[in-house]
Amino acid sequence: MNPEGVHFSDENYDEGEEDDNGDGEDTPHGSNSTDVPAFGAYGASQRPFITCVGKKFGRFQVHRAIRQLIDQYSDGPWISSKHIPKEVIEQMWGCFKTLYVWDQTEDTRVKNNFKFVIKERYRDIMKEHREKSAKLAIAAGHDISEKGKDFDIMKDFVPRGMQAQAWEDMCRQWNTEAWLKRSASGTSNRNTTDSGGNISRHTGGSIGYDEHRIRLTAKLGRPPRFLELFFQTHLDKASKMKYLDGDDTGKKFCTETARELYEAYSQALLEKYGDDLHDQIDDAELWAKTQKEIRGASKNNYIYGVGSSDLGFVVTGKLSAAAGCSSSFCGSQHEVKELRTQLENANMETTLLRQNQEKMQQQLAQLMTQVGILTGNRV
Repeated sequence: MNPEGVHFSDENYDEGEEDDNGDGEDTPHGSNSTDVPAFGAYGASQRPFITCVGKKFGRFQVHRAIRQLIDQYSDGPWISSKHIPKEVIEQMWGCFKTLYVWDQTEDTRVKNNFKFVIKERYRDIMKEHREKSAKLAIAAGHDISEKGKDFDIMKDFVPRGMQAQAWEDMCRQWNTEAWLKRSASGTSNRNTTDSGGNISRHTGGSIGYDEHRIRLTAKLGRPPRFLELFFQTHLDKASKMKYLDGDDTGKKFCTETARELYEAYSQALLEKYGDDLHDQIDDAELWAKTQKEIRGASKNNYIYGVGSSDLGFVVTGKLSAAAGCSSSFCGSQHEVKELRTQLENANMETTLLRQNQEKMQQQLAQLMTQVGILTGNRV
């Protein structure tokens, strides 16, 4: 159990190690939080001020702090987060409140997000423990899989940070027909290949798509288009380097699924909004519809390219529930009309500018002619 007075420092966390796997099997979420970074200015107590993004916080530092709280407080034979006693969750929550500050009107939402991150992270921690135990057994000469499913052997190889009795009890709970069947089914789903024979993955590293959007916004100095974000996370390594250098040609994606979705979504935008607006609009509802048509319906409403992040926030930069629908833009006719008006005004301004330039050139030519005539008369 964690001793009283434990303190964590966000400054020591390494970027890119948080396992916020964007293309996992989690569902997208809504939130009525505003569209602001989840990790911002410091409060009066010098603790970072945080906000919610979907059902998480959109910042790996916050998720990492929760991960460390789990490591510190989890010392029982709890094979999933639902087995963690309520009093232990409350102890972790009490410590979390000493690390950050937030709008007190969001207290319930922050706590719910805190519990959601525990659920996600705890699953990852248990997987890591099983794999570490398997490696210890292999190092000791046992012929078992590194995936960590030979629990009769692994129970004697306790991963660091676990108590021996608790680990033995957990191995016994995992070594049941029901758990092994669920595990095999999950492994099969994760290893499903696309039409190109590739397992559906992304190239965005270990941070979530919401964090990618926040970082890309800061880098560009403006909100990114969704496809800009998609290129950052789904182009293969060579194409991504070319794209970052400004070369937009010959894009190659990490999987056939990513390529098919990009082409289908681009075409759907063109058909819905027309040639003059399709490259100025992001439509979360259309992205969800397109990926469903390409990949088929998902029993857990999983959205490709969004993962466990909020659909609206990843695609448009605005949280889904805040807009009151699954798409922050929602194909609003008013907004489409406004964009068209802005485009027409811009075209009109360009035309007027060109006409003024032509008029000035004519006046200059006339002036030069007059100067030439005066010069000739003097001679």
